Amino acid sequence: MKCKICGKEYKRKTCEFCEREKKWKETRDKFRKEIFPPRLIQDLQSPNLIIPIFISRLVKMKREKQSIYIHGITGSGKTVFAGLLLEEWKKIYFLENQSLNTHFISVPLLLGNLRNTFSEKSESTEMDLITFYSQVDKLILDDLGTEKSSDWALQSLYIIINNRYENLKPTVFTSNFNLDQLAEKLGDDRIPSRIHSMCHIHQLKNEDRRLAE
Repeated sequence: MKCKICGKEYKRKTCEFCEREKKWKETRDKFRKEIFPPRLIQDLQSPNLIIPIFISRLVKMKREKQSIYIHGITGSGKTVFAGLLLEEWKKIYFLENQSLNTHFISVPLLLGNLRNTFSEKSESTEMDLITFYSQVDKLILDDLGTEKSSDWALQSLYIIINNRYENLKPTVFTSNFNLDQLAEKLGDDRIPSRIHSMCHIHQLKNEDRRLAE
């Protein structure tokens, strides 16, 4: 039977899609607390939040087309838009009653976590974390280009990014730099080149803001 509200075919006495839609807000709030830092949760809760058209377009694309590189000046809303995109993916999977593993992390923190594995007290190895970041279904890498560059850092990042590229794992990058600037900042063009191959590139202009005025 086709639901008169959402238009989807359902098999139960009532539309399971509409039932899950009613439960989404509670699930979304729990998801935010598990995935995002408090500052981002606060921004996502704003009633004046603008949802850009490119987000709804991306979530409808085929899996191999969903990676995106969002760049723009500080305060243009890159991290908020990345968070919205992750939420929209989560919502689609929730409504379809499918599981989705997601993760949000800043690149400096990711590298810090990898460095901590060198400690004798660490319960994880560097390869454990590289495998996790490589295999999680959808990953946001926030603030790419703000980390200190070293041969080790570049190599670790490249391994993760290339693994995700090769295995068609959607990745969202945010950065203050376009790809040419990123290559100059890193002193290496391997990561920008791979990002160019796997991502839609979206620049947030000066007039783009995370919140409506």
